[in-house]
This record gives sequence, C-alpha cells and structure tokens, in this order.
Amino acid sequence: MRLQFLRTWLRPAKPPGEAKPASREAPIEATFENADVGLAHVGLDGRILRANAHLRALLGYSAQEIAGVEKFALVHPDCHASVAADFDALLHGKAAGYSAERLYVSKTGAPVSAWTTARLVGDPPVILLVVANAEAQRAAEAALRESEERFQLAMRGANEGLYDWRLKENTTYLSPRWKSMLGYEEHEIADTPDSWWEHTAPGVSYAIAEQIRRLEARETDTYEMELKLRHKDGRWLDILSRAFPVFDDEHRVVRLVGTHQDITLRKRHEAELRLSATVFANTHEGILITDFDGRIQTINPAFEALTGYRSDEIRGRRASVFKSGRHDAKFYQELFGDIHATGRWRGEIWNRRKDGSVQAYWVTISVVRDDSGQPAGYVALYSDVSEYKRSQARLDFLVHYDPETALPNRLSLRGRIDAEMIEVAQRGASAALLHVELDRFRAIVESLGHPAGDELLAQTSQRFLSKLGARDMLARIGADEFAFLRHGCACEEEARAFADALAAAMELPFTFASGAKAYSGVNIGVVFIAGAERDPDVLMRQAESALYVAKSGGGVRLYEPRHMLEARERLEMETGLRRALERDEFVLQFQPLVDLADRRAFGVEALVRWRAPEGMTPPGRFIPLAEKTGLILQIGEWVLRRAAERMKAWLDAGVDLKRLSINISP
Repeated sequence: MRLQFLRTWLRPAKPPGEAKPASREAPIEATFENADVGLAHVGLDGRILRANAHLRALLGYSAQEIAGVEKFALVHPDCHASVAADFDALLHGKAAGYSAERLYVSKTGAPVSAWTTARLVGDPPVILLVVANAEAQRAAEAALRESEERFQLAMRGANEGLYDWRLKENTTYLSPRWKSMLGYEEHEIADTPDSWWEHTAPGVSYAIAEQIRRLEARETDTYEMELKLRHKDGRWLDILSRAFPVFDDEHRVVRLVGTHQDITLRKRHEAELRLSATVFANTHEGILITDFDGRIQTINPAFEALTGYRSDEIRGRRASVFKSGRHDAKFYQELFGDIHATGRWRGEIWNRRKDGSVQAYWVTISVVRDDSGQPAGYVALYSDVSEYKRSQARLDFLVHYDPETALPNRLSLRGRIDAEMIEVAQRGASAALLHVELDRFRAIVESLGHPAGDELLAQTSQRFLSKLGARDMLARIGADEFAFLRHGCACEEEARAFADALAAAMELPFTFASGAKAYSGVNIGVVFIAGAERDPDVLMRQAESALYVAKSGGGVRLYEPRHMLEARERLEMETGLRRALERDEFVLQFQPLVDLADRRAFGVEALVRWRAPEGMTPPGRFIPLAEKTGLILQIGEWVLRRAAERMKAWLDAGVDLKRLSINISP
C-alpha cells in the first residue's frame, strides 16, 4: 500500500490527449575502423579482405600486410582443425555462426588468445569475424570480480546495508547486511518494497516521497535522509539512508541505489555530547581542562566568571598562571602526589584572578585517561567558596564577638584570661579583671526604647575603649555588663585608679538620635589574677561577686572571699523569690488606718510578707533584691490583686471601710 502511494504520488496521470514526447536517443553509427574490438571481413575463400585497426594492432600487421592473407596463416596450428570445421559448417549452412576461443599467431610469432565470433553478413555474403583479446577480457573480468569483492568488503567494513529500489518495476534488492542490520536472516525479508515498509516508523513513506519530489523538481540533487527502522527485537534504529537517483527521460526517479547505515550509537553519542556541552556551558562550577603537561585546553563560562579570564586569553598557557603565592612548593608536591597515587585530589586552593585579587576555591582535580588507560590530561572543577568563607567568618565573629558592639564576648574573654593566667604564673606578670555593670540601663530602655539602649551601649563602648592600654581587653559579657582585663594591674591602688577613670568617663550625659539625653553610671567589681592555679570561670565568678557587693553599696569593690558567700546567698534568695511566686508563699498583712478624732478604723494598709520555708523573711531583705531583678513587678501585681479581693470580701460582708492603701515600687 505504501509503495502504491509512492507510485501514485510520483506518477500523476497525464492530461488527456497529451502526446508522449519523442525519444531523445539517436542511433549511433559505429565505424568499422574505430571499433573497440577486432573486426575483419573474410571472403568465402578464406582470405582476409580487410581488418580494422584494433585487430591489426592485436596481431601486429599493417593494413596492407594483412589484406589477402589466408585465414589459416593467422591461426595457430593447434586450432587449424577446429577452425576448418567451423568454417565449413558456416559455408554449408550447418550453423548460423560460431563463437569460440581461438589461439592466433602474431606477426612476431607470439601466440595470441582471442575470443572469436563469426557469421555470414551482406549480399554478396562475406564472413564477419569479431576478435576480442581473451587475456584482456579475462583480466577485465578478474578486475571486475576484484572490484566487486572490494566493494563487498568495503560495504561489510563500513557496516552498511545495500539496497536497489526500482520504482518502475516495483522491485527491490536488499543485501544480506541490510537484513542482518535489523536482526533478520536473509530469507526472513523478501526482496520487495512491501516487505520492508512494515519495518519503518510512521511517516517514513511520506518523508521518502517528499525527498523524491524534491529530486524531480530539481530542488536538490542529493538523496540523503534519516529514518527509523524497527529491529527484530522491537527497538527502533536510527538509519542514515543515502542513494544515487536514476532518472528517465522525463526526469522522473525510476531507481534508487544506495546504502543504509545504522547510526543509532552515533546519535546516542551525539545526544550525550550535546548534553555534556550543555552541562559544560551552564554549570555554576568552573571547569578547567588541561593536557598532561598542564597547558590549558579549554575553560567554561563559569570559570571565566570566577577568574576574569576569557578562554582565548589563557588557552595554551600553563595552569600555573593562577598561582597566588599563598601555597609553598610542598603543598603542590603533595597535591600532585595524591593525584598520581589515586587519580584525584580535593581541597581548598587560593588562586589569583586576572585583576590580581586572590580568592579561595574548593577544587577537585581528576586525571583524564586515553583509550589505553594512560594519563592524557587533567580536569579541574572549581567551586566559589567566597560566600562560605564570609559565612564562616560571620559565624566565627558571632561565636567570639558581641554583634551589637563588636566587642569580644564572654567566650573570647575566657580564652584571654586563661592566657593571662599562664603569663602571670610563668613570668610573674600581674593583671586584674574588672566586672562593670551600667547603672539605670533598664530604666533608660523602658523610658526611651530599645534603640536608645543600643545607642547607650555603643557610646559606652567607645568611652571604655578610649581607656584601654595596648595589652588590655574590653569585652561585653551581658546585656548591660562589660569586663576589662587590665594587664599590669598589681595592687588595689592601681585598680581603683583605673575604675575611677571608667566612672569618670560615664559622668557626661548620653545624647541619643531622638534628641533625648540620659545619665548612667557604673558599678565595678575587681579581682586580681594571683597565679596559674586559678580557673578562668572561678575568676569571672569572683569578679561578679565583687560587683554584687558594689551594687549594694555603690562604687567599686575589690573581691573578698566573703563576697562569694554573699553572692551565693543573693543568688539563692533570687531563686527563692521566683519559686515563692510559683508556690504562693507571699502573704498579706493589713494594718488598720484609724481616725484619731473618733478612734474608728476607716481603712487598711496592705503589707506583703514572704513566708519562706526557712521562716518569715522581712520586706527589707527581699524588696531591694526584687527591685534589682525586676521581680518586683510580678510581686506588685500579686499584692494589688490579693488586696483588692480581700477589700471586696470585707465590703460584701458589710464592713464599713473607705480606703485601701498599697505601697507601689517606683
């Protein structure tokens, strides 16, 4: 059906009455003298009447020499009998002609083997003798066989199948290789067009018809196309079809002789190469490819962006052009040692960009091997780790520094104290740790807002930094707490002098962006580093204990052993206060308010007491601590609620009270 479609499509009916064009083939008049074979006219008496140039050259005679020569004079004696018999049969009508291989004798006496054909022609009749050099014919036949064999070997080596499609006769020759390419034995596919259409993909017949149309319309003079044929196992093969078209007098294609080549693997490789090229061009990682000597072969666009170099600028140069100078010879020796040992190296490399800047990259270098497994070059994959480096630096900063003031934090301070203790122990140096807390910080934040608090911290940091010595350290270790490590401070007098300088730096007012102003002071606890047996954490707790004492009395306090006990008691009391709210340990006591005129009670004053597990704790002990820790707000709310509940209960019971007094912390 597909072939019928092609024939119908390619051979539209001619309009009625259209005459068939006359044949362009003109008769060819071949001359006797210039024929490509030996010709001779022989009389009935057996003499040569004339011989053409080809025969004369074959036997070595001139035209004058050969005319009149008796035929047996040219024939080898071994052939006289057979020639006489054939000649007699021809003259007496026993045979219309004869063909046989004869042995002739040239003018020089050399034997000449020739294929001879004879028959009677003309009126009056003469014998037409056709003589062809048998050796030349055999050589031509051998050459033809050799050529055909060479063609078959070439076709087999090229792994191509041959086909010959005669559209007019509707016949097809399919070579054995054509069939085996599809997985079939030679007998499984017949040599007809219809037998292989069933193996083609949908649309192939239309594509072939279009190709033939373009040939006949002289839009192209080449028949070449890609199509799909189904293998015996069901998979589709990509086939490259090429053919030589043969046209008739009307320039209609009547024959296609060509080859089918299986290009499935090539197409797959091409797709893989396209994919590799797409990845190479679009990956975010830089790719550098060098030969075995380290000369750059190619780079991808990402590598150009990473280094600033264009591909044409560095192609052929050595990869050492990127060296930054940060790595010594040992680094590169170890790098190439790993590559030669394992075929791969991974690590961080600092390279120099085109603009001279130095940048860190995470690099993977792999050996590229040829088909024999020998190293042929290197491919390096570059990842930009600058963002990682920035994140790492930021993380390191956050671990060791306070983000609001950029001062070292408690962790950094501890490490510095540890180093200072070692120096004090080994070299007899001296140092002091000052724990500083700002006054009124919470009140400023609550009244002016958190931005004012941030500004207060920043301005305080600048004032404190101006007091630092070359080997001193300032750290922020809490919301409103700083620490100074004062190198070379060996006695109380020096410590107090430095603490007074810090306090003096806080005497000027702080002016904020809002225009508001505020004053703040400091409380300072001091402890001296006495020897290497001291632990940094213990030292910091001692300074904090001294600070608690300073906050109670104001100013500066040097650490004394009793301060630790006081601090511990203070901490225990603070913890107890928090538990007291949870466990409802506070109680209210009501003191009557009496009118002295009539000695009658007109109201009550609510007084809070703490009934701790250890016993009743007077307000004078826990109220100041509650105010400093902020717990006073929760305690105040509890007092207001409970006092109001009690007053309402009395009023509901008919008690005549006019006033409820409650003390509120400022």
